[in-house]
Amino acid sequence: MEPQELVETQEPSQELAEQAQAPQEPSPFDTSAETKELETLQNELAQSEAALEANFAKYASELITPELEDLFYEDKEQFFIKIAQMQNQFYQDNIASKQARAQELQGSINQKSLMGQIDQARAKFEQEASVDLNTLLQFYEDYIPNAAKAQLDQLQPYDFFKQLEQIYLSQNANPQGSQGGEKPPSRIAGNATPSANLDYNADLLPTERY
Repeated sequence: MEPQELVETQEPSQELAEQAQAPQEPSPFDTSAETKELETLQNELAQSEAALEANFAKYASELITPELEDLFYEDKEQFFIKIAQMQNQFYQDNIASKQARAQELQGSINQKSLMGQIDQARAKFEQEASVDLNTLLQFYEDYIPNAAKAQLDQLQPYDFFKQLEQIYLSQNANPQGSQGGEKPPSRIAGNATPSANLDYNADLLPTERY
């Protein structure tokens, strides 16, 4: 009897361990790097602002030249102009540039957080929606008046999708024509969809979202 060839099998637990160790794609909404950099910058700014005068005095003393010292006695106005220029440069290098970067990071964090919330709301809505999301968004662009858009845009992402779905369904609740064709949605005017609980006559500016 010939010996049977053994086939090496991989234990399920080993497969799970390898899957857990596999590198994962970073989330496009991850803000950990920006948050860490922002915290570092904020600490540096707090320290710089607390010792601003002392740090500038040291900075300026290292840049004082014999010519600048003579200028103090010869033309005090020009001397203080030079000192003011030093002060502006010092502030730009140590405070203003860091403040600008901190604002940039905060904006990126806010934007990613908002987009992450929208993505989560979109995924949740699509699991239970009765209308395709692309159809709803096209309906929003083509048929929703600006005043109603402004009110919709004030809602939280998930509520936005649900409210838009309700408006769409109310506009498409008309019976089919005699030929069996479905009547296309008409552009909303006034308070044509009271079930949507929106004031379509409000004089509001349009906004862009989603």
